[in-house]
Amino acid sequence: QIRAPLKPIGDTIIVKLAEPKEKTDGGLFLPTMDKVQPTTGTVVAAGPGKRHWETGQLYPMGVQPGQKVLFGRFDGSTVKYNGADHLLLRGDDCLLTYEGDAPSAATAQMVGDRILVRIVRELERTKASGVVVAAVAAREQKETMGEVVKMGPGRIAPNGKPLPLQCAVGDQIKFRDFAAEWVAMETLKVDGEDFVVIKNTDVIAKW
Repeated sequence: QIRAPLKPIGDTIIVKLAEPKEKTDGGLFLPTMDKVQPTTGTVVAAGPGKRHWETGQLYPMGVQPGQKVLFGRFDGSTVKYNGADHLLLRGDDCLLTYEGDAPSAATAQMVGDRILVRIVRELERTKASGVVVAAVAAREQKETMGEVVKMGPGRIAPNGKPLPLQCAVGDQIKFRDFAAEWVAMETLKVDGEDFVVIKNTDVIAKW
């Protein structure tokens, strides 16, 4: 329990966590120990940003106080602050910002060099382009092909200038195995679509 005011340093942010999920999507209430821990919250404070270790260039923060963010399941350190659960994590660990009650493809804004990808299933991509990647036995490996839906501004070079992006919205891409963070997204399209977040540097081919 931390009672004194917290001031984030460098590129650290403080996120007030959303309430744990009380019931399943089917309406069943969960016991306390089985509640789904949140991976969303609201930024309540942010540091000034980090500096490049050699040039001293200040990298601007990708998220600001008041924004709602989505982050990885195992990111950050949890603290009890002002009577509520908060998370201390790096700004770069945020996958995206969003508006409304839950992340959606419509309102998502990607952070840094993150890319939002709609997974394209094997049958769909075969019809669309004729490109087929050998399936892994028993489909044990997650999909690694999809369509770029949203993109962040990209990485910043040591001189403070933005680095070029390797793909664009609408591109079909192949990305590295195990590079994706799978996220639950509300969507205005067909129910059941899958979305992942990857880094721009994890894209290995496009068409």
